[in-house]
This record gives sequence, C-alpha cells and structure tokens, in this order.
Amino acid sequence: MFADREFIGCYWFKWLQKEGLTFYIRIKKNTQVSTQGSAKPVFWRFESLAINQAKTIAAPVRLSGHKLHLAGVKLAPDYVIIATNGAVDSALEIYGLRWGIETLFSALKKRGFNLETTHLTDIKRIEKLVAILAITLSWAHLVGEWLAEQQPLKIKKHGYQAKSILRYGLDYLQYLVLNLTHRIQQLLQCFYLWSEAIDSRLT
Repeated sequence: MFADREFIGCYWFKWLQKEGLTFYIRIKKNTQVSTQGSAKPVFWRFESLAINQAKTIAAPVRLSGHKLHLAGVKLAPDYVIIATNGAVDSALEIYGLRWGIETLFSALKKRGFNLETTHLTDIKRIEKLVAILAITLSWAHLVGEWLAEQQPLKIKKHGYQAKSILRYGLDYLQYLVLNLTHRIQQLLQCFYLWSEAIDSRLT
C-alpha cells in the first residue's frame, strides 16, 4: 500500500505490520530516525545527494519504534523519502505508481480540466464526463511527449521543467482548435498519434 506524509506514526506502522501489509509511505524530511541510539532528521541521510539523485538505505533504521528501510531522492526544494517494510531497491519506483494517480487527480480537478466546477449530479452523466476527460488527458499527455521529443522543455533554476508534459500537450491542442482554419493538418497529425497509440495497445 502507498500513503503520503500524513499517514505515519507508531500505532499506524504497528497495525500495518500486524495485518501483514507491505507499505511504501512518504515521510517528512524532518522525521527523526535513529541507528545505534543516535537520532537525526531523516533528510540528513540524503543531504549529500545531487539534485534528482536517488539513494537507498538497506540497513534498517528505527522510525516510530519500528525497524524500516529508507529510499529517497533529492529534489530542488524538497526530498521524496520513502519508509518501507518491503523491497527497498524498488521503493521509489513502486511509490511512483501512487504519484501517477495523484497527478491524474490533480490534472482532472484543476489543471486545465476543472472537473470540480461541474454542476452535473446525475451519476451516468458524471461517468460519461470522467470518461471523456480521461481520454482527453491521455491524448494531451501523448501529444506533450511527442512535442518534447522535438523541442524539449526548458529546465528552470529550481530544477523543474517550465511546464508539465500534460500542460505542454494540452496547450498545443487548445492552440490548434482555436486556430483550426490554419492548423487543420497539425490537428490531424495529433489525431494520428492517438490512433497509432490505440492500435499499438490492441495488437
């Protein structure tokens, strides 16, 4: 199971392990962890990393009274540090699955799709709306990846891209639709990308 930084604590970890659940939980960078009785904020173990560099700590540390393993990556403004009782070598990759879901919800709710502003109440109509948004989001992300291959996004001083791949593709599709008279060929090319992606999944 995955969880964010709010879901930590001695009793929580105890319950998860009692239930036999393997977990990958992100912890706050100032969380105290100890080895051999010496406690320090957990970010100290990843402080020497370069930006975007990752590290796993196979030797267990004591966190909230439990022996757990750590994996982390240093970002420009923060750290992503995962505590786990499972496979530490793949902890960041596994936790990344949860981050993909979080990004999806964020994109649907506010980053261009504004799902939360709908006034629909009929469940069938909401289901259709979500399906349409999911298709559009996938298409926009696919177009963004294609654009990034031709013209990579700029990296700002804080280490992040100027915009997300999703926003890159969505902005481009919006531009094509608003200028359809002069951009019909480019829009058809984007449709072809989507069609080709669907065909590759079906074969």
